Amino acid sequence: MLIFIPYCTLLGIPLFTTISGAKEARFHGVEIHLVSFRSYGAALLCRNRAGLLGLATHFHQGWSLRENPTHWYNHVLNALGYLPRNGYALADHIPPTGGPVVVYADRLSETRGRPNYWLQTCSQFGRDGRYALPYVRFLEAVRRHRLPVVFDTQHYLEYALNVRGVEDLPQDRRELFDLLAEGWRELGSFVKEIQLCDSDPRLGHTGGRNVFIGEGILPLRDFCRLVKESGWDGVVVPEVKPSHLLRPRRIGELRARVIELFS
Repeated sequence: MLIFIPYCTLLGIPLFTTISGAKEARFHGVEIHLVSFRSYGAALLCRNRAGLLGLATHFHQGWSLRENPTHWYNHVLNALGYLPRNGYALADHIPPTGGPVVVYADRLSETRGRPNYWLQTCSQFGRDGRYALPYVRFLEAVRRHRLPVVFDTQHYLEYALNVRGVEDLPQDRRELFDLLAEGWRELGSFVKEIQLCDSDPRLGHTGGRNVFIGEGILPLRDFCRLVKESGWDGVVVPEVKPSHLLRPRRIGELRARVIELFS
C-alpha cells in the first residue's frame, strides 16, 4: 500500500512546505489537485519539487463553477480566476503526463484511450443541478469496460445515494458501513486508489466535508478492515481540509492515522 498526501496548493500557491513535510513524514507521493491553478506551470513545478524529493505524483482534475457551485469558496476562486472556465476540456486542463490522473465520472467519454485516467466515484453537477452522470450508469460503464476507479469514501456515499452534500448522509455508522461495503463489493476489483475521507454532517454543507481522518462519523476503521481482508493493494490518499496540511505535526499525524486504520 502506498500513501499519498493530497492538494499541495492553497489559493493557487504551491505548498512546498507540505511537500517537504510529506517527505519527512514518509509519505510515498503527492496527489496534485488542479483546482486553483491558473496554468500548467505551477502544477508542473509542484511535480518537479516532489520528484526531487523522491516522491511520486498523481494529478487530480479540478472543476469549474458551473460543475461545483454549492460551496462559497468556489465563487471566490472563480472571481479570482483560479477555476477553469465553464465548458473546459480535460485536454486543456490536465498537464501532459503518462502518470495517473484522477478524473470525475462524468468525464467518462474523455477517458477513452487513456488508461492513466482513473474515474472517481463522483460526478460533477450538470446544468439542472443533478449529477451529470448518475451512479448506476457509472457502475454499468465500469463493469462493462473494466475501467480503473478511485473509490472516495465520502463522494461514493453522496453519489450512490444521489444527495448533494454530507449533511444529507445517514448518521448511523452501521448503515454507512453497509453502504460502503456494498460499494466495495461492486467496485473493489476495479479500484486503483482509495481517497479516504471523513465527514461530520453536523458541521454543515461545507464545514462537514473532509474533516480530519477519524474525527467524523464515517466507519473508516471497519471499511479499512474490509479492504485489507479483500487483499486489495494500491494507493491511499487521506483527503482533509488544506488547513491541516499547513502544520508539519498534523501531516505526520495524518499518515499515522492511515497506518492505524489499516493495521
